[in-house]
Amino acid sequence: MMRFVSQIKEMYDRQLSHPGYRKFKDSGVPIFGTWDDHDYGLNDAGQEYEGRDMSQRLFLDFLEEPADSERRRQKGVSAALCWGGGTGRGMDWILKP
Repeated sequence: MMRFVSQIKEMYDRQLSHPGYRKFKDSGVPIFGTWDDHDYGLNDAGQEYEGRDMSQRLFLDFLEEPADSERRRQKGVSAALCWGGGTGRGMDWILKP
């Protein structure tokens, strides 16, 4: 499992250092995300995958999810987001793998 953890961390680090992604991230555009089975570390992995909690932590670290976020206390990375509420032009997102 540790091999998969280091590979996942390496991929997130590579993404963070990519000039295009860095420019996009630095522009201030909010970045939200969810994962699929490949983000666990194994293709078609499910809840039984022993590295799931570590994969979740690495993913949320990559997204810079706040330490007190509900996503850090739950199993999985699902989320419901509302942006622009009360403006009449709001948007809702459901992030679910």
